[in-house]
Amino acid sequence: MLFNSYGFIFLFLPIVLLGALLLKDGKGSKLWLLGASLFFYGYWSWWSLLLVIGSVITNYIIARKIYGEKVRTKLFLSVGIVFNVSIIFIFKYLCLIYSSLASLLEDDWKVLDIVLPLAISFYTFQQIGFLVELYRQKVKLPSFYDYCLFVMFFPQLVAGPIVNFKQFGPQLELRTPLEKGARAAIEFGLFLFAIGLCKKVLVADQLSIVVTSGFAFGWSNGNWLDWGCILLCYGAQIYFDFSGYSDMAVGLALVFGYRLPFNFNSPYRAVSVSEFWRRWHISLSSFFREYLYFPMGGSRVGEWRVLFNLFIVMLICGLWHGANWSFVFWGGLHGIALCVGRVWSRLGLFRIHTGFSWALTFIFVLLAWFPFRSESISDSLGFYARFFDQGFWLNGSSFVGESLDLYSLLILCLAYILILFGRNTSKLSVDVQKYPALLLFALGVMSALAFLKIGGPSEFIYFNF
Repeated sequence: MLFNSYGFIFLFLPIVLLGALLLKDGKGSKLWLLGASLFFYGYWSWWSLLLVIGSVITNYIIARKIYGEKVRTKLFLSVGIVFNVSIIFIFKYLCLIYSSLASLLEDDWKVLDIVLPLAISFYTFQQIGFLVELYRQKVKLPSFYDYCLFVMFFPQLVAGPIVNFKQFGPQLELRTPLEKGARAAIEFGLFLFAIGLCKKVLVADQLSIVVTSGFAFGWSNGNWLDWGCILLCYGAQIYFDFSGYSDMAVGLALVFGYRLPFNFNSPYRAVSVSEFWRRWHISLSSFFREYLYFPMGGSRVGEWRVLFNLFIVMLICGLWHGANWSFVFWGGLHGIALCVGRVWSRLGLFRIHTGFSWALTFIFVLLAWFPFRSESISDSLGFYARFFDQGFWLNGSSFVGESLDLYSLLILCLAYILILFGRNTSKLSVDVQKYPALLLFALGVMSALAFLKIGGPSEFIYFNF
């Protein structure tokens, strides 16, 4: 069941909201939301639902051990981390290792095909974070059904944002989330949902057509203008697709009385790669910083060790995104960029003009999207090698004008005007809340536009991770 489907918008959401409003006691309301979340996830695949239930039960048993024991807490934490990482490895990376070994040994092994469970990277990371916070004694052990709702709350279950229990846990202690200010919360939540729906349906889905045909065009074809337009389209598509989902998740949670963190803060306006990662997929960046970079020593160790830490964290970040070496390559590119940026700032030779620094960052991020979208490292290396080929810069364009029609070009231009000059969702939210009438008007207009464009609902890009 997709957020951008008529079934979800006109059937599932109203029924779940009505049930939450009718149930007055907090436990009943939370159990209703938990049941709705199980149905929502199980709608995709019943065996994936069994897996997430098993994961939640196992993690809660381990959490009880961490919380109740006095001397062996580190052992139980290690068991919990190994369990969660093993689950991800088996279902997400075993096929990658298997096929890589077969290719390396030039052996014709039988194909190993393991179906990737939906959202496995998100809910396992969220549970790892909870176990670490419990071990550090920064959170208390919640009731079992509160823990289940924390992990499986349907707005953020499938593609985040990755929620820290320190943020979400206190909200679970409220007697009835919808008790106070329910109408205002519902209106504002629906407004955020409509923003995300418009991002997905009106922009991301339209640009995906150009991107799909562009990459089918072949990495060995086209010139700088072709690939410049294709990468611009993909940069806008992935931003509007994922930030659209995040806005919808934040809005849906608010409808039910819970607050989730915003996941994006105008990342394409960043003037350095490190700033880009403070603005892009904020919940994932925060997770890696808190539970990997800092435990490795962070910036408190020697300079060479800091550079090593940055590079390794980005490699793991790339691998988290998918079981393909092209994602590791993408993470490695960002790791190198972070290291170069840190060395440059440490040398302090001269300060680069802000505009030039932004342009370098923006161009790098766009070029780095190629391995993120491509099928293999060889395709990516071949594409980058063509930058040194004279034909790449001198050949005439054969893609632009044929596949990139006027309508798509208009969508692309409007997308980047909003990305670079418009107010992002978090700031726009503050403005609109001051004017309730404007909120309702904007909600109506955006909803009408989005409903008209919903065709066959398309999956969100980050559903694959």
